[in-house]
Amino acid sequence: MVFDIIISALGCIYLVNAVILKLTIHRILACCGIFFILLSIVSFCLLPSLRIIEAVCILVLLLYSLLNLIVYCSGKKASLPQVICVLGARVWGDCTVGRIFRNRLNHAFNLHHKFNEKPSIAVCGAAGPDEPVSEAKAGADYLISKGISPDKVIMEPDSFNTIESLRNLSVILPDKNLPILISTSNWGMLRASWLAKKAGLNAKISGARSTFPEYMSYCLYEILAIGYNLFINK
Repeated sequence: MVFDIIISALGCIYLVNAVILKLTIHRILACCGIFFILLSIVSFCLLPSLRIIEAVCILVLLLYSLLNLIVYCSGKKASLPQVICVLGARVWGDCTVGRIFRNRLNHAFNLHHKFNEKPSIAVCGAAGPDEPVSEAKAGADYLISKGISPDKVIMEPDSFNTIESLRNLSVILPDKNLPILISTSNWGMLRASWLAKKAGLNAKISGARSTFPEYMSYCLYEILAIGYNLFINK
């Protein structure tokens, strides 16, 4: 009964977020929301044995959040990095950065000043099919407009996903063993940490804040993305 209620509530959260939040993953949220609600109804009315699946779903979400928290705490203890890396996100048609990307850039801006403006900032991301400029260019322009010195900004404009960003970064850095700090969204810290290790980088992760509905929504996406990186895009 408890599992049915939790899974049903999660399904409702995902459906509401799919409709209200302007997230690029709204289709994934809608599908998962419908699946969770149907699962809870069938489990409650017909097949209580399905509560095993519900329990697994809840445990996976809790485990992900716990591991994400561990990565967050590790990043909070990071010493002076040589480079702060900003993972790219949506750029709109007028060349302005989207909300998620802006949060990551603002977080990197704050980290830059926290470390007395010593680290360089590397901005990653190519131009998607509906983006007028590369995410790296739009992000660099945004940081420079906020007062970051242009000679402190590095652009990596050739990557289309996180693993490409980190692999390309490991190539353009003078030494990939340099300590770096990756600025990403707080819901994506675990995967960024894992992929940075795969790319051979000496990296800590720092997460930009997001709203609770956004965090819940993208945690689901990140779990699916980790499965994709594990079994498909290795």
